[in-house]
Amino acid sequence: MVNIWEFLLQTISVSLVAGLILIVKNIFKDKLTPRWQYGIWVLLILRIFLPVKADKFVLLPFGIYLEMIKNYIENFLSSAYTQPLTATDVSSVVPYFSSAPKSITDVLFVIYVLGIVVCLCHYFFSYIKLRLVLKKGNDISAEKRIALQHILSENKIKKIKVISVKGINSAFICGIFSPVLALPSERETDEKILLHEMMHLKHLDSLQNLLWCFLRCLHWCNPFMHYIFNIVGNDMEMLCDQRVLEKLEGEERREYGVLLLNEVNQKYARMPGTTSVSNGGKNISKRIEAIARFKKYPEGMALVSICIAILLSFPCLFVSAGFSADSTTIYWLPRNEYEYQKALAYTRLNRPTTIAGAIDTYAKALMEDNSIMLLAASPEEKHQDIIKNLYSYYNDIDIYASEGRPFSVFNLTKTADEKYSAVLIFSIYEEDVEGYSEEEEYGFGDTLFVPIEIFKENNFWVVRETGERKKSKSYLDAAPLVQINCLEEDAPILFEDTMQGENGTLWVKASSVYTIAYDSEDSQNTTFLSNGTNYNNNINLSRDFSDCLIETNYIYTYEDEDYKNVRHVSIEYTADPDAEFEAEGGSSLNFSSSSTDGSGRSSHSVNSGREWDRTININDTDSNYDYKKLMEGYNSTRKLAVYVDGKLVDTFTVEVNTNGN
Repeated sequence: MVNIWEFLLQTISVSLVAGLILIVKNIFKDKLTPRWQYGIWVLLILRIFLPVKADKFVLLPFGIYLEMIKNYIENFLSSAYTQPLTATDVSSVVPYFSSAPKSITDVLFVIYVLGIVVCLCHYFFSYIKLRLVLKKGNDISAEKRIALQHILSENKIKKIKVISVKGINSAFICGIFSPVLALPSERETDEKILLHEMMHLKHLDSLQNLLWCFLRCLHWCNPFMHYIFNIVGNDMEMLCDQRVLEKLEGEERREYGVLLLNEVNQKYARMPGTTSVSNGGKNISKRIEAIARFKKYPEGMALVSICIAILLSFPCLFVSAGFSADSTTIYWLPRNEYEYQKALAYTRLNRPTTIAGAIDTYAKALMEDNSIMLLAASPEEKHQDIIKNLYSYYNDIDIYASEGRPFSVFNLTKTADEKYSAVLIFSIYEEDVEGYSEEEEYGFGDTLFVPIEIFKENNFWVVRETGERKKSKSYLDAAPLVQINCLEEDAPILFEDTMQGENGTLWVKASSVYTIAYDSEDSQNTTFLSNGTNYNNNINLSRDFSDCLIETNYIYTYEDEDYKNVRHVSIEYTADPDAEFEAEGGSSLNFSSSSTDGSGRSSHSVNSGREWDRTININDTDSNYDYKKLMEGYNSTRKLAVYVDGKLVDTFTVEVNTNGN
């Protein structure tokens, strides 16, 4: 924890879990054993040591309101420990700070940390004081030693140092590694009380008490948690009573209850590293009631206890005081101050968790002209500028959703550790846009290219534009399989190379298109061959890609001077590295074909009506490719042959290798 807001989020979440455990305990108060009643607090320990993250499930939506309050207050401050545009996310349950405070919230956090130090010092010096008192103790009588030795041997406990101390009213154990049993010198200690302390010693209750005292220090300013820790201490004592009663019979159990009534003393209660049979009059009375209803629970209850604990573990360990994702909260622009603060808080805590989720949110932010969506998918460095222009951030571009896919993702590749690049492509309207000359006017059916970078920020994925937006007059088809051809020369190129042959030049270029997986209500038989996606502006921060395609275009330019006399030209490729090419026989049919085994052929008659431009091309399309592999890099090797009037004029071995670059 590095600021007061992280502490508040953590302690609220811990309090909610503690309250939930307390409710369940009260429901099963008389039905489950004291072992379960005390043991279930292990879930609270785990919750305390698990930092609250913004992506947790929701128990109660306190997190959103805490974030709203933080945003509102910190905007008027210049805090050293808190950034108002950064979501509250607990990285550590142990607080620390490395600079001087600059604001009231910083001072409050310093006071909280100092409070922990004061509490720890109080416990430490109280323990030292108690050890000094015990140093004045004397050896016990031989009669007491014999009685104690009998209890130790029966419970298989090693020898322990025992002293008689003046000024104490009840027996207790002090210490963890070298424990000491302190007995009051002014009165006799019954064997049942000694048995109680031996049960504490056997089950390391002194060490457990030290842990609970430390947790009490961490939450020293939370009165509800102090109440909870008191209950934990009582449950520990009731469990110890249960263990004692299981070793007693009949009248001895009633006598043990009477002995507890004589141990009403709180002088050394809750001391770290100690145990005591005494824990206050009110608590003693509850323990007497538990003794009165003492029973040996049936063996089948052990399985019931385990099942209840397992069911309770999920909400206790994985639920926080955050809030759940709600697409409508992101979509609507705020209409008042309350909605404004809520929207800002929402975009801090609910951000894209996948690459596809970030791209989808950012693209829809541009299409919907919605700055709240934009905040969710943009890096923090952009937030201040977006907030200043909340209602008019991207109004200079009029992007529309086509009947098919609303936008396309081209050439998504890995550029560095946890960083990816891509090009977003949209369709745009023809409108007179203020700030643009007639020559710069975007036209209906035109396309807009937006280069982007996707990277992680605070464990979420965000999008940042990396270059100038460009437009094209090409029409963007809804089906990804034909988008590259529709964009013609303007299609973003992932890989390109040129190769010189004996009679011409081969230009190789490759591009990839990714398809985002939409929910069932967003899609209708989505395939690469059809425009099957109905546009839906719902936000899903954890979307994924369904598949992708990569298309390699081989364009051959024939450079021989007799090109005007050519009547037929064809080109073919194969993935077979041992393929041998021969003359094809001079067929005049016009056709093109491809197969899934990495082979294809294109054949055309030329110079029949107009002069041949000396080029022929063929496309090699690999669809439904594993998008995760493609983002890391792509490699393919093809052998190509070019035929002119049935004569083999050129062969090439082409390797397309993006290597994620």
